[in-house]
Amino acid sequence: ATAAMSGVNDTDSAGHVEINTGTGATTNGDLVTVTFDVPFNDPPSVTITASEINSAALTEVYVEALDGSFIIKTAAGSNLADSTTYRWYYTAVGRPN
Repeated sequence: ATAAMSGVNDTDSAGHVEINTGTGATTNGDLVTVTFDVPFNDPPSVTITASEINSAALTEVYVEALDGSFIIKTAAGSNLADSTTYRWYYTAVGRPN
């Protein structure tokens, strides 16, 4: 999958992320890593919300938050479709360095 930050107003605290699957889409594991411009002191609380129907239809999507990034992941059974765009809004709440 390819990924992009898709909003000109995206920040470390909030924004929009999109991935585009090619062929042989991942059915479990890491989908995309979002790297913060300024790392947080501790992993922030990250929330994602589907911003379109393809993302909303996925089950078993979760976030792993790290000091300097977060990873959107899928568990087995998520069944991403080939050649499809998925988009999420994100918020990250924490204390930056």
